[in-house]
Amino acid sequence: MPMTHLARYPLLLEAVFEHTPDECSDRHNIPKVLTLICGFRSETSREAGRAENTSRVNLLQLEQQLLFRPDDHVVSTSNE
Repeated sequence: MPMTHLARYPLLLEAVFEHTPDECSDRHNIPKVLTLICGFRSETSREAGRAENTSRVNLLQLEQQLLFRPDDHVVSTSNE
């Protein structure tokens, strides 16, 4: 899942950063990448929350449209 990977990258990059020599150009770039990843992760989490809320609203609207009458029967498609 993409969210899982976004959560793991900062941990991996922090470990790489700790072992990166001071004279290496990556020592300067890794913190920038960490900031970008954290921003993406926050944005993705926010959008996922919105999508989840939208799905709940849609399900509630569908539920309100259902009509149950006393003579209705539940039909199973399984072979039980």
